[in-house]
Amino acid sequence: PCTSWANQTAPYFYANTSPLTNLMLDVRYILAKDNYNADTVTMHKVDESDVCGMFENDYTLGLGFMMPELMKDYEIPEQNNPFETQNELFKKLTGVEENLFTQIDITHVGHKGFDVTRKEYGYYTYTKQDDAGDDIFLKYNYTTVQDGMAYAYAKVKHGDNLEVMEDNGPIIEKYTISRQPYITPVGWFKKDTLVNLRCQVKKDEASNGDVYIYFYQMNEDVWKKGFENIKNGGLKLTNFSDTKISGTVNAQEDGILYLSIPYEEGWSVQVDGQKTEVLNLFGAMCGVQLSAGSHDIKLSYSPKGFLPGVLIGIVCVGILVFLYFWEKQHPQQEDEPEEDSEDIEEDEEEPEISEDSEEDSQENVLKPENYEVLDAYDDLPEPEQPPLTEGERVKQQDQEIFDFIDSYFDAKDSTQKEDAPHDE
Repeated sequence: PCTSWANQTAPYFYANTSPLTNLMLDVRYILAKDNYNADTVTMHKVDESDVCGMFENDYTLGLGFMMPELMKDYEIPEQNNPFETQNELFKKLTGVEENLFTQIDITHVGHKGFDVTRKEYGYYTYTKQDDAGDDIFLKYNYTTVQDGMAYAYAKVKHGDNLEVMEDNGPIIEKYTISRQPYITPVGWFKKDTLVNLRCQVKKDEASNGDVYIYFYQMNEDVWKKGFENIKNGGLKLTNFSDTKISGTVNAQEDGILYLSIPYEEGWSVQVDGQKTEVLNLFGAMCGVQLSAGSHDIKLSYSPKGFLPGVLIGIVCVGILVFLYFWEKQHPQQEDEPEEDSEDIEEDEEEPEISEDSEEDSQENVLKPENYEVLDAYDDLPEPEQPPLTEGERVKQQDQEIFDFIDSYFDAKDSTQKEDAPHDE
């Protein structure tokens, strides 16, 4: 995705996930290499190229926004179901008592090559059948309970890809779950639609294992209500760089200024000119406690150990300068070796070259017939370039994506400047 702070865009690799996570991380844009984005409710397409599509998030709050004071000590519970974690976080963050996501249980299954046992909602164990062939998979089927966006989460031991289908039709999209499980949007569906989630399993490794798979639908009205509750009082940036950020915030009540900046000890903050503690929110993000009213915020970052490193460097440079001048003022005197006249041989005289022979040699070099062999190479075809390796191909595609990002925002900035009012 791309985050956009103070008109600066920073692209990085990211798997699109729930709207709440996107909001908390201030994800402004998503770049999809296959030009597909399942989330059609909280995002819309703004541009596309031959290599990717760009989608803009309609629900962002910038680098920082105010949240209730009780969030200072809130700890995200450790549980296997991330949807219930997000339901609880959403309620505490927005004050809305309704669930953001509605749980949907399986309608039936369609596994192939595995015996599967259900332990509780979303948690299963599987064992590979002795006569299982090469085409083996886990398949869970769900029926939607309302019109709207659906999301899924799959954590499968030895799992490879999660495929999404509608009513056993063609594959809509495929998601990689082998590296790290995450909540992913699977599409917008009408009520009573059968949605199939099929998980491909690494057949050479999967003999038995655990499966955590959850299917939920988002309540769009609840999402909009919660967003309205927290959208005011955000941080308005006045200056932004890699190590210094400043801005103003108008807190309507005492609370916590949440910052979508990963917590590190190198961050320091001043509120109205007074140094204030940087809070570690949720064990991951930065925050600042504020009283109601308008405040000037200044953030600065200096890596831990930076100042001692600078002092050590200065001392080392001082030592080198001292040694330089010391050696200059106290040069070492070396004993010169005595020359042995008997070992010195007279140089042989070089043969004399006549002027006539030198001119003949130059004329011979300059004769046109001596270039015939060289001219014969002019008609040879250009050597064929070797095909790109997979790494080179990916690098080239990524460069095309970055060029696309630059061209999009250059055009957007140009349009904004043309639309801006001009002084008479």
